[in-house]
Amino acid sequence: MILLKKSLFMHKICSIWHLQVGKACYILLSFILNLFFFYFFVVTLLGNIFSRRFPILPSFFFYDLFIVCFCKKIQYVILQK
Repeated sequence: MILLKKSLFMHKICSIWHLQVGKACYILLSFILNLFFFYFFVVTLLGNIFSRRFPILPSFFFYDLFIVCFCKKIQYVILQK
């Protein structure tokens, strides 16, 4: 009986630890995605503003905004798990 209680206690600790590690991995993944899309957004926007060949194209801005919003949706879904 004592071994069973000890086994259940260890199982509970391990499951909590795995849950925390899983959440940390999800948060890290969403952070990396957020940085990548933010970098993509800023580089494209600044490239459009300071480009001498092309004028500022609002379609790129809205395209980047769509990608950032999509990334935020992925981040929201990941953090809900």
